[in-house]
Amino acid sequence: MTRRRLLALGFMTAPIVGVAVACSFPDVDFAPAAVPDSGNLGDATTSDAEDNDGAPVESAVRDGATIDAAECALRKRCDCDGDGYRAIGCDAGGPDADAGDDGLKEGDCDDLDSFRNPGQTYTDAGPSPDGGGKWDWNCDGIEERAYKKTLNCRAELLANGVLGCVGSGYVEESACGQNVEYDVCTGGPLSCKPSFSGVLIQVCR
Repeated sequence: MTRRRLLALGFMTAPIVGVAVACSFPDVDFAPAAVPDSGNLGDATTSDAEDNDGAPVESAVRDGATIDAAECALRKRCDCDGDGYRAIGCDAGGPDADAGDDGLKEGDCDDLDSFRNPGQTYTDAGPSPDGGGKWDWNCDGIEERAYKKTLNCRAELLANGVLGCVGSGYVEESACGQNVEYDVCTGGPLSCKPSFSGVLIQVCR
């Protein structure tokens, strides 16, 4: 009787062992949050930040080089403000042109202000003259903001093969001249969330 019970028990345990082996899983390691270098944005200026392309954004300083309209009329030139761009509508071969207009780039929407031309970069100088309240400093008719909403906290496999919390970016696309919050993502892969890092000023062109 004892021998039969032992044999029966042996047959019953065999499938259980097989299931245990088939359902075993490898160990998974979880890494602490991977916090990107935010450039100490708590004390940042616009030159410390990055735009959507990852390139540093430095705010151009308005130099105030404006030309009086009457003075421009006396100059009879297609580049009164001397910024290297031809005024829109100015005839290069007409009576308003002279030898100094050779080699000018096209598209200057405001030939009385050397700071406003198609080559202008991002700035916090305020609304542009005759821009209808827009910060249109590069004469394209639109208000382009440097800092778009880019924050995306997520769990991701890191280079060392463990799962971690990654991500950083701007919380929202604030209006020109307004504060833009920059956050970094912290926590574990199951609790990845944004954490305040600093504030910048929205620059536009």
